[in-house]
Amino acid sequence: AWPARAASSSTAMQPKTLRLLASVLAVLAATAGLQSFLAGRRPKNTRLWVDATRADRLRIAGPSGELELARSASGWELKVPFQSRADSEKIIRFLELLAKAELSEPVADDPARHAAFDLVDSTGLRFQGFLGDSSTPALDMLVGKSGAGPASFLTRRPGEAAVREVRGIGRHQFETSPGTWSDRLVCAVDQARLAVR
Repeated sequence: AWPARAASSSTAMQPKTLRLLASVLAVLAATAGLQSFLAGRRPKNTRLWVDATRADRLRIAGPSGELELARSASGWELKVPFQSRADSEKIIRFLELLAKAELSEPVADDPARHAAFDLVDSTGLRFQGFLGDSSTPALDMLVGKSGAGPASFLTRRPGEAAVREVRGIGRHQFETSPGTWSDRLVCAVDQARLAVR
């Protein structure tokens, strides 16, 4: 009699166990689906300019002036507003930051707010980076106000409404002053020559 009872009791528990397992599987599937949905909605950052370290020419223009830097066989040179040897090490560090910087999803897209972000086409600070001899910039963006972090700023591509945040490089690094980019040793030597004459 005992074995018969044991067999009937194990068969009586089997549907209950199956229902419990089915419930657990349903909860796991729902959790996985929710995680997948939330991952799809999480803001995705992309690199600002992966090829920045290969740049051959840089142009920064704004209300306070314009400058152009170009790569040469001996390093980087300042071409505009005057010709001079540039601080190649500084430019290389700047390009490395650009290559690692991340671009967020749009944070705003109302053109009426562009002025508040310093992102107006006609008066904003504009950066262009070129590869090779191309006359079309590989990166063309307006550099706006600083972002949420110390090494971040708001940006917009000319002609587009979407405003995004760049993280990993600060706005202050886009200077239009030629002295910021010039080779200080060359400037010091030139000043010494002028003083001797």
